[in-house]
Amino acid sequence: MKIINKYELKIIDGVQTLDLSSHSGLLKIAEQDGKLVLWVQECTDCHAEPWTFRIFRTGDKIDVKVDMAFIETVLMSNDLECHVFVENDGDIMEIHDIPRSNKDN
Repeated sequence: MKIINKYELKIIDGVQTLDLSSHSGLLKIAEQDGKLVLWVQECTDCHAEPWTFRIFRTGDKIDVKVDMAFIETVLMSNDLECHVFVENDGDIMEIHDIPRSNKDN
């Protein structure tokens, strides 16, 4: 069975780790009520694993030594521009490799 969950991402420097199901699909990252939120389609029967996200603002230096895949840029209502990446745990992952839900899943 699958379920859609919503998680808040903090607009901070550094990493944020969320425990998501192993077969999660990233649906959308957007602003809702002034907060940066992530909607994820998750498998309720799958085990959870850590997903590490990094958020950079326009103008931030990206001095990170890990592989990351770009997910989304969100324009916040306070004119802040947030660029969201997910870490690849050492594997090379292109944007088309990031699990995203679609109507076929």
